[in-house]
Amino acid sequence: MPSVHNSWNLSLSGMIWTSHDPLAVVTLLVTQQPVLRQFGGSTTVYGYPTELARISMFLPPAFLQLPAVYSFHIERVLNLFGIDRPNQRSFAMRILRATQGLSRLHPRGIHMTAILNLTSSEISEVEDLGMREGMERPDSETGRVMRDASKSAILRLKEKFYDAEDKDCCSICLEEFHRTEKVTELPCSHVFHRRCIIRWLEDKNSCPLCRCQLDT
Repeated sequence: MPSVHNSWNLSLSGMIWTSHDPLAVVTLLVTQQPVLRQFGGSTTVYGYPTELARISMFLPPAFLQLPAVYSFHIERVLNLFGIDRPNQRSFAMRILRATQGLSRLHPRGIHMTAILNLTSSEISEVEDLGMREGMERPDSETGRVMRDASKSAILRLKEKFYDAEDKDCCSICLEEFHRTEKVTELPCSHVFHRRCIIRWLEDKNSCPLCRCQLDT
């Protein structure tokens, strides 16, 4: 089974917000970035961060003078986003200080954007592939000696967002794909959940549907 490690990081940016009434607009954006940690410690980033949630709050400047209330409100929102308790408090205080600082410089209105990125690291899959690359095993159906797909072939697989009109499912786990869900495409153009096809290619070097082979 793959070992999955999740970690959060926060990045902040701010700009002047022009409006008739002084406001502090705070946008919280939650994204997720999948990565694979390879054998030897290097990291491969897959695709672009996927947006999971977004919320904007329009606050009167006086609200920023109540740091305890502001922080509590931000922490509640972060809790809804699934951020762990220690990070809730730390992130809320960083967002508060940045918002207050920018508001002092531009009292007529600001827009603060807080991007909370969840990095999901799957460790064992590529590590195992690196250790097992080149191993041979008999195919359970034909009895012929088979090789698993090479690590380099797996890392070259393309990812895209599923955009087909008709509902289809991953032929490995049989779960339906959802619109805008990120999937992995083999050279033969068949698509699968990334976690499913990587586990499949640990033992096979061909597409589950058409048997088109990858490099070994």
